[in-house]
Amino acid sequence: QQRVAIAAILCMGPRLLVLDEPTAQLDPAGTRAVVELLAGRAAAGTAVLVAEHRATVLGSVARCLVLDGGTAVGLDVPGAALGPDVGGRAGVAVPAVAALAHALGIAANAALDDSAVAAAIRAAGPARLASAAGAIRADGARSGPGVARVPWAPVREQAPVGIEIHGLCHAYPGGTEALRGVDLVIAPGEAVAVVGQNGSGKTTLAKHLVRILAPSAGSVHVGGRDLAGRTI
Repeated sequence: QQRVAIAAILCMGPRLLVLDEPTAQLDPAGTRAVVELLAGRAAAGTAVLVAEHRATVLGSVARCLVLDGGTAVGLDVPGAALGPDVGGRAGVAVPAVAALAHALGIAANAALDDSAVAAAIRAAGPARLASAAGAIRADGARSGPGVARVPWAPVREQAPVGIEIHGLCHAYPGGTEALRGVDLVIAPGEAVAVVGQNGSGKTTLAKHLVRILAPSAGSVHVGGRDLAGRTI
């Protein structure tokens, strides 16, 4: 859909293409497809301006402008503009790959190149990697606030199991089978990430937990209560 939207604009033959986070909501495969499309247009002579924050996209551009409070604080190749010395000092979250590249002494023009960073990791010994990790932690402490840790307090009178799913299946009216026998138990206070490609069933699974969808087969219990027959 993102590529079709971009294609609809390209049909007009623009010499300038401006996009605002075109890879939002896309999985890695979809992101790469859009990046390759934009890189191809740039190589063909179209000027491409992208507002973005994903390292996968930023690594493919020629220059990166970093904004902080509406002020330009850096304009350079992505590895330099997003590194600890520029982006980090401005409070911009430094991509992990850029921080690691900086700590390993990789040139800025290759700092967001996964293959170059991987090669440097393989070449570095344990001591060098430990030193790089320490430098990354130090840079993070100097450049901005850490992750806020919210004190966890148990909910009173909570059920022994927060969420319990057994054999969950769901088929949409058109016949698309979105879930096939999902089993999942989540304890109170436990955080679980559901990951997968676009169309893999993540949203369908979540909708069952709030009764927007009903199972074609299987059961869903939340807080010890069976959701069968319950309202949203």
